[in-house]
Amino acid sequence: MITRLANIIADFFVEKSVIDLKEREIYVYGCEAIFSALVNLAIVIVSGLIMHELVNISIFYFVFLAMRKYCGGYHAKTHLKCNLIFTFNVLMVILFIKNISVVSTTFYIMAVATSNILVFWLAPIENENKPLGNSEIEKYRKIAIILSFIFTVITVLLISFYKTVSIIIALALLSVSLAMLITRLMKEVEVNRNAD
Repeated sequence: MITRLANIIADFFVEKSVIDLKEREIYVYGCEAIFSALVNLAIVIVSGLIMHELVNISIFYFVFLAMRKYCGGYHAKTHLKCNLIFTFNVLMVILFIKNISVVSTTFYIMAVATSNILVFWLAPIENENKPLGNSEIEKYRKIAIILSFIFTVITVLLISFYKTVSIIIALALLSVSLAMLITRLMKEVEVNRNAD
């Protein structure tokens, strides 16, 4: 649906001579990115409103977006699959928020520690549709590590006063770092399969 809509808009721009035919694919990609971001934002808002957790899930989304931009991670083959995975992720976070009283300090510490280790070890994970040059890889890596450190400091400072916000930040860090790990493992399986 998103790809079809992006193609319709790009074709309209080409037909009206707003863009050259050579630039069409760039505009299709840009429209897909915008529509996908809008769908994800709608998922966050609707889920947050229905579950009465709009502020908390918005905090998760902000941290998730900031980290995901520079860390990369798993990318589904279709927009539908991507949106379903993101929706599942959001709903799992809301379930954690709703049951925050049973989230142990050990889980919190493990989530933050695991996230930082994975970010330091793996970031950035490239998207095959948007490869990075060597200078971009270094830049993204530094920013990912700095952001991870900043969010970790914030979450540690907040744990005594705003436990819910602290755990939400930890969940966002964990979510992004697990997406990186899944992608890395999938790439290794594919390399091993091709080697055989």
